[in-house]
Amino acid sequence: EKMLYDNAQLLELYALGYAETGRALFRNAAEGIVAWLEREMTIPEGAFASSLDADSEGEEGRFYVWSLAEILEVLGEADAAFFAKVYDISEHGNWEETNIPNRLISGEAPPEIEERLASMRAKLLERRASRVRPGLDDKILADWNGLMIAALVRASPLLDRPDWMGLAQRAYRFVAGSMSRDRVLGHSWRGGSLIFPGFALDHAAMMRAALALYEATGEPSCLRDAGAWRDVLLDQFMVEETGSLAMTAKDADPLVVRPQPTHDDAVPNANGVFAEALVRLAQITETGEDHQRASEILTRLVGIARAAPLGHVSILNALDLHLRGVSILVTGQGAEALFDAALRIPYLDRSARWLRPGEVLDENHPAKALAASTGEAQALVCAGMRCSLPVGDVDVLGAQVREMLGSAGP
Repeated sequence: EKMLYDNAQLLELYALGYAETGRALFRNAAEGIVAWLEREMTIPEGAFASSLDADSEGEEGRFYVWSLAEILEVLGEADAAFFAKVYDISEHGNWEETNIPNRLISGEAPPEIEERLASMRAKLLERRASRVRPGLDDKILADWNGLMIAALVRASPLLDRPDWMGLAQRAYRFVAGSMSRDRVLGHSWRGGSLIFPGFALDHAAMMRAALALYEATGEPSCLRDAGAWRDVLLDQFMVEETGSLAMTAKDADPLVVRPQPTHDDAVPNANGVFAEALVRLAQITETGEDHQRASEILTRLVGIARAAPLGHVSILNALDLHLRGVSILVTGQGAEALFDAALRIPYLDRSARWLRPGEVLDENHPAKALAASTGEAQALVCAGMRCSLPVGDVDVLGAQVREMLGSAGP
């Protein structure tokens, strides 16, 4: 079974892995996920389906596994022998007398070998397309789409794939437009039918996605959407007595017990996703109100997470961004190269904003005076209320961020 939420989280990790190491293994894995997303999971409305079944024709994995004989038939003797060696293919198989192609043993290969393998995979993919396909669960879930939208936006600059931004924007427009009523999101859409209202994670994941898109594009509507979904979460889902989000809205159908889970599961918990979004919003706007709100909610959540840290990693990640992350403000005409460089700094460490003409910084923004000092392209790196001197060079920007990360504190 192939789940949208698994692949969203893997896409972020592979992009980060590539940014850290430059290894082609991570790039290829990330690009494979997005190729699958476009080929298998994008529905005509532009958003992403939920999952593909594990079985077809009554057998688990039938669509994906291979016999050595079929690989010989498609590739010919020489290429089949080579492919089998790399992908652990044998006559008796590596799983229930059949083969799951994998490279756990062979690992990475030089570029010329990878090019040869890509040609072979294309031929096998063409053959596989003639098989009976596994069932597609084509309902659109707001929370899982939010996770994938953010993953595409964050991975796009790290792997130099601007086309992924378009995929994210199409999905975002559908969820934000067709799955909301008066700014409140539904949970699931299929064939024109919307299950409404949505859950806490629907709003938190889409708030996070909206901020990722705002950082990358500067589109004002994304920042407005993020603020609207924040307000919905605070008004409809926040339980003041506990300081955490309930799963269901207070105006939803009443339950005997209103669930308030805080631990991460197969997907990050709504509380951790919301905390990260609040921290990122505060770094973007630098308003006292946003900073205070993020600090207060994190203080409550960290108290909850302390009892079981490994079950609350999304909350701890939000705390790390709050305590250690830097915000990068880009201003001036012709600052495209500086802004692109800011986005290529892994999102775990920073937020980014390009101050467009006509936009005004909050009165308390620590870079307000420096931002207004010149109309030339510049980047300002801030940690808390401290900001660097203006940076006009891409390489210097990276060094400045590393220095500020090393000295960042509460």
